[in-house]
Amino acid sequence: MSTTRRIGVLMMLPPGPAPTYSYVRTSVLRWFAAIPDIDVVIIPATITGSEIAAYFEYIHGLFLHPDWAEHPVYAQTVRTLLTMAVQANRSGDYFPVWGTCLGYESMLDFFGALQPFERFDARRLERALSRMNLRTAEVHRSRLLSFATKAQLTHLRHAYVPYFDHEYGVSVTRFNKNAALRSSFRILSTCHDRTGKEYISMVEGRDLPFYGTQFHPDMDRAMTWMAAFFLKEARRSRHTGFCPPSANPPLSSGTCLEEMNYRIPCLRQRI
Repeated sequence: MSTTRRIGVLMMLPPGPAPTYSYVRTSVLRWFAAIPDIDVVIIPATITGSEIAAYFEYIHGLFLHPDWAEHPVYAQTVRTLLTMAVQANRSGDYFPVWGTCLGYESMLDFFGALQPFERFDARRLERALSRMNLRTAEVHRSRLLSFATKAQLTHLRHAYVPYFDHEYGVSVTRFNKNAALRSSFRILSTCHDRTGKEYISMVEGRDLPFYGTQFHPDMDRAMTWMAAFFLKEARRSRHTGFCPPSANPPLSSGTCLEEMNYRIPCLRQRI
């Protein structure tokens, strides 16, 4: 069997009632491209019904995109895919999911019904004010952190200054009060916003191969080992579905989220 694994990336829709394009960040594609044997499958943002099931059977893992706005159509597709992923894993069909920033928040909301989220002063906090506070008790228990080399773990603990760009998140206090989250995830690290307020920055599923980062590992070449770990997880998937005809649509270079005064390098598809 081929060692190449297909990672599905669902395209984002910008805010507003009638978006004219969907997009995927180029930083995400570069993050995966740095690891051999990862085949990124671009999933159009407007798939529905049987198409969603077809994509799920074709890919070996799902990446939930970072961003600032969650369009209702996109949010519903994410919830459908997460439902499939949970059911698959609990029936013995190994299927990993990774969420970054908004993707991380969407994943935790799916399990813990967190809307509305807490507010944090970490928007455009490039090279965060605080380093990663790893939870020592979880380092050797974690599948993700156990994958890191000693040098990578030392870098993560003492030198890495993550890239954050978020206004919402989850505090340790709120996490601990939510029985569904406590039973589903373990906290791997925390960070602080500009005011010193602590929020969770990395989680891992206890029994499910689900992983989430409030920070953006795709923005730092030193964090490509996390993409390599996700490939390792995806290699446990045995999905053998056929490629849906709408996969990997023609895309053009551009920027996204101009509606929110963001100009982030992206690949776009006109709707």
